Parts: sequence; structure tokens; C-alpha cells
Amino acid sequence: MTALLIVSPLIYFNILDKTTSLSQKTGYISDWTSGYGIPETVNYLESLSKDNQIVVGVRLDAGNPESAMFTYFNGSKNVMVTYLDPRILNPDLLKFACLPSNVPVYFVARDGILNGLDKFFQEEKRLGKPEGEHYISIHTLKKCD
Repeated sequence: MTALLIVSPLIYFNILDKTTSLSQKTGYISDWTSGYGIPETVNYLESLSKDNQIVVGVRLDAGNPESAMFTYFNGSKNVMVTYLDPRILNPDLLKFACLPSNVPVYFVARDGILNGLDKFFQEEKRLGKPEGEHYISIHTLKKCD
């Protein structure tokens, strides 16, 4: 069973889930504590920041993907991770028609939840969790006209 856990965690948790209600399959595989989608998100953002600096915004929340973005890009010269949330920036921010920026801005979200900032961003990429409806989405800041 240990080898199966190393080689194929999904199969391991499917077997364990059939034998006990305490398998914590959702936590490890399909819910937010799962790390699925994090390496792909990091790789994608790293590819966008190879030649220039970018800002990566996340919700005011802890867990995946928010905490992972701060962890993976800690000390990065080209990726600055910050909380983009009207509660800490300014609720009046939502009154603006657009958000101008000289630097590319991305938002990494759980299930496309942008805490009211939806009108400022458009989804660019979606990375699903196995066997579930949850996903990580990467959004880019819309250009001001």
C-alpha cells in the first residue's frame, strides 16, 4: 500500500475511501487542502515572468492556492505576490471601471472566486482537481480602454 501511495496517490485514496470513511480523500485529492494544480500554476506563472516582472494577486485567505503562491515565489525577483482584496485595499475600488497597471497583473483563485473583482479580470487558464468540481483559475487584468 505504501508503494501505491507513492506511485499513484489517486488509486491509493480511492481504495482507502472504499474501506473507511476516515480516508480524508477529499482533503488530499479534490478539495482545497490538496496540492493538485499548484505545480502547474507555478510553472505557468514562471513562464510568464521569465523576461519581465509580474504581480500575482490572491484572495485574503490561507491554504491552496493562496499560501502556495507566497511560498513558491518568496524571494523571486520577477514575481511579486500580494493580496488583492477590496477589504484590505479599499472597498471604493469596486466603483472604478478598470484598474490601470504598468506591470502585468494576474489573479490566482479557487473556483474563479475573485472577491468582487470579476469585472477587472478575465480567466486565462483553469487547472482542475482530480475527481472533483474544484479548480484553480488564473486570471489576467483587463486592459483599460
